[in-house]
Parts: sequence; C-alpha cells; structure tokens
Amino acid sequence: MDKRNKKDIHIIIDTSNIIYRSYFACEKQARRNIDKYGNDVTMLHFMLNMISCYIYDIGSSYSSLSFVFDGSTKRRSDKYSEYKSNRVKKYEIGEYTNPVTINDTVTVKDNITMFKVLMCMCGADLYYNENEESDDVIYSLAKKKSGTVVVVSDDQDFFQMVTKNVVLYRPSMKVGERFFDREKVISFTKEKYGEPVKPEGTVMFKALTGDKSDNIHGVYLLKKKVAAEASNFKTIDEVLIGCELTTNEKSKINEAKDVVCSNIDLVKLYEVDTPTIQVVEKDTSAAKAIIRLCLKMEHLDLTLFKLIDMDKSIEIEYYKE
Repeated sequence: MDKRNKKDIHIIIDTSNIIYRSYFACEKQARRNIDKYGNDVTMLHFMLNMISCYIYDIGSSYSSLSFVFDGSTKRRSDKYSEYKSNRVKKYEIGEYTNPVTINDTVTVKDNITMFKVLMCMCGADLYYNENEESDDVIYSLAKKKSGTVVVVSDDQDFFQMVTKNVVLYRPSMKVGERFFDREKVISFTKEKYGEPVKPEGTVMFKALTGDKSDNIHGVYLLKKKVAAEASNFKTIDEVLIGCELTTNEKSKINEAKDVVCSNIDLVKLYEVDTPTIQVVEKDTSAAKAIIRLCLKMEHLDLTLFKLIDMDKSIEIEYYKE
C-alpha cells in the first residue's frame, strides 16, 4: 500500500485479535508494568504499543479509526453446538486490584475497559454487538464505508472480504508483507497450498478443509491442494460435477456433502447491525495524562497521539518523566 496516498482510508481493527496477541505476549513477560495505583497494566502496555506500531505502518492520514469488540457466537453455535467449543481457556482481562476513577460516572476495573476509555478519549469509534461476533460486525462496517478499508487482523477468515476497496493488514507477517490485497491473497494461498484460493473462494475452501481454531471439521483427509482447486466453484454440487477429482476424492466429498453445506453457513460472514459504544467523551488531554502519569509509560512512543491525529502540535518523541 502506498503510504503517500492516504485520502479516504478507513482503518477497522479486530480488537479481539489484539487482546489475544497481547494476552499471550503478556504471559511471557517476566517484567511487569505497574501503574501508580498498583495495578498490573502490562497487557494494556502491549495493546497500546501494538496499536501505535500498526497505525504507523499503515500510515497516519486516514478518515476513520474503528475498534470492533467481540459479542456472542449464538448465530453459529445455534447451527452447530460444537462451534468454538475447543476454546476452553478464557483469557483474563487484567482485572485491577485498585479500580481507577475516570470521572463521576466511569470507574475502570480492568485493562480492556481502560483501553476502551483511552481509545474513546482519542476520538476513535468503538463498535460492539452483543448478539454477533466481531467478524460479522467488521464485515458489515466495511461494506458501509466508501473509499479504502484496511482491516487489521491475522484471521484468514477475512480473506473472503478482500476486494479492490478492502485490504487485510496481518500484523504477524514480516514488515513489508502485511498488506493483503486480492493479488497477495492469491499468491499467498498458491505458495501455501500449491493452488491459489481467490478471496471469493475462501468460504468453499474453508468449508472443505474445516477450521481447527473454530472446531469446524472438514472433509476427512482431503488434500488442501484439492480443496484449493475446488474453491473455484460456488456450490458443492458444482464441485462434484466440474472439479477434476479422483474417484476417492469425489467419494470423500460426496459423503461429507451435508457437513460441507453446513460449514458454508458457519464460515461465511453476515451483514449485521453495527452499534457503537461511547464509554467517555473525547478528551485528548485526559488520555495523555492517564498514559503519562497514571500508567507511568515513561517510554511510550507518542507517535500514538500524532498518528491518531488528535494533536498536530505533538512531535514524534518519547515522553520522559
């Protein structure tokens, strides 16, 4: 992506992905970050620094910055009771031993809430639909935006929504290889599976192969290269008729036909409502005070503030108490 051409760019961040990455990074961190109230804010430090790095990499001139939080899996778990049932570990949200009072109506009791407060103060938009997963909210929000949308997530489910106007930014990839447009999705999947999977073929591919992270089972022992070839077809019947399959492969797919059809409903993204949440009013001075004084982030890169475009007078520098 050309950083010099950033007009009408909308950044949508999969916050659950940020929380997931921060949680495990925090678990491995021996040195803890403690705020002035005695709370462990190590996880929050990781989240804020990640956001700063991502925005810097994407580019600072954009129209909107949105954070989407995860809701219920009910839509899919009603169709398949084992959906995500393998995710037995519940990630801690970093509860505070000493809650922090922000104003007369807001008291922060954990790192995730503090992150919401800070992002609201920075002027970002927060979205949460308690009845829907964040993936569907992100998909629906992107469809409402004009211009270019950059979705920040490592979740390959988002390959299906990549178009000429929607780009996926994958933080876990090497610098310079994080932007996935249509051509990048095709080349990446070809290198990985031996055959390319186009964005519009993502749903069929994942329906055939399954998704271990979501506890979705695909066609037993079907090679991913075969599934990639089959992803060029829209329905399972078209796959069985039009795809070059061995007798054994055709038999496997035919036997799992009902499962694949069910998987399609689990894998595809849906248009849903995109309600916003407003934890506090925008207050950039308060946000800076919290980060500098309460969180004691002596070495926080203040490009976070400059990149969020809330105070053009701030130079790129490190705050030192």
